[in-house]
Amino acid sequence: MQITVQKHQLQQQQKTGKNSPHPNTTWIPPVQGMMKVNIDGAFPTAGYLGAISSISRDHTGRLLGGFTKSVPASSALETEIQALLYTLKDLLQQGKHHSDLIIETDCLILVEVMNRERLPPWDCRALLAECADILPSFSNLKVTHCRRSANALADWAAKAHG
Repeated sequence: MQITVQKHQLQQQQKTGKNSPHPNTTWIPPVQGMMKVNIDGAFPTAGYLGAISSISRDHTGRLLGGFTKSVPASSALETEIQALLYTLKDLLQQGKHHSDLIIETDCLILVEVMNRERLPPWDCRALLAECADILPSFSNLKVTHCRRSANALADWAAKAHG
């Protein structure tokens, strides 16, 4: 299993302090033979119910599947983690665990936690442990970071569901 984070360009932008347009501002398709799944979570400022989305596309941008779902949550990060968890479960159920997969999210904290670059918040550790238990089932899975503008469809779907 391979989990990677693509954040070099974001780090470079932060180092220079420039607000120049980021080159990855639109969705970029995966290479042929891979499937990219964009995930997102939406959490209202009040309440304990969030929404998640998962959108799967191939190298041509063709929609392969997806879902939206309401989830109990106490924070925006918790909805993002649940988006990952339900996506992993959905991919397993579809028998995609031996496929070449990219899961892309605009939640940098989630990607850093999954890559053990950051300690997980205590209140999210149980959900993250569930994700960690499922990850070894996948042969070739990358969890990557993208800008929100490159995750627009999943962002819209989660907000529209909520």
